Amino acid sequence: MRSRHCGPRMGITRAKLPDRGRRTDNSVRRPFRLLPAVTAAAMILSACAGAPDNDSNSISPSDPQKTSQSPTVTRAPSISPTPEPQTAVPLTVYYIALDDGGQTGEEVGCGDSLVAAFTEPVIFKNQLKATMDRLLADDNMHHGGSGLYNALYKSDLGFTNGNFAGSTVTVNLKGTIRQSGVCDAPRIQAQLSQAAETAVGADSSVITVNGKPLREVLSSR
Repeated sequence: MRSRHCGPRMGITRAKLPDRGRRTDNSVRRPFRLLPAVTAAAMILSACAGAPDNDSNSISPSDPQKTSQSPTVTRAPSISPTPEPQTAVPLTVYYIALDDGGQTGEEVGCGDSLVAAFTEPVIFKNQLKATMDRLLADDNMHHGGSGLYNALYKSDLGFTNGNFAGSTVTVNLKGTIRQSGVCDAPRIQAQLSQAAETAVGADSSVITVNGKPLREVLSSR
């Protein structure tokens, strides 16, 4: 392939002008014959001078200085909400004042009274569960130095689950109930029912033991 030569290699022949004294028809036309040649030479020189240098103007994609870089986006760290501090609240459980005749509380059993007792402040997630667990865990016959009787002290019961719907709380227990006499049945019923109702603010309660109603279990003893 022939290489294209730019520059002065292409010769331009100057036409010889006729003597001014000898004007002929041919002397007038010759200057105009030079224009196409001059124009062609000028175009070639312009093409050579204006040809872009691909090597000097090209940008290599691998050159980190010449390629554009995507801006770095930094995510702000997520902030977890601060949990609200929990307040410790005393639990309310119930015991029996024997032979009190309803003087210090609701009359239950055989002429006894149902009396509220309060624990130390406790932090809990489920007040019903916390209350029932505390009452069922007490295996002492009497509550502290108060002289109040605990009709549940012989029983071996555990809290399974419970729920509060409408105005009624339901508590499901598992285990074994043991009574010391016929008067313990209404005492146990009162202790369990009132503790559950107070824990959630219910008006009534349904207590089951191993899936059976508490009254039915107590009456069979």
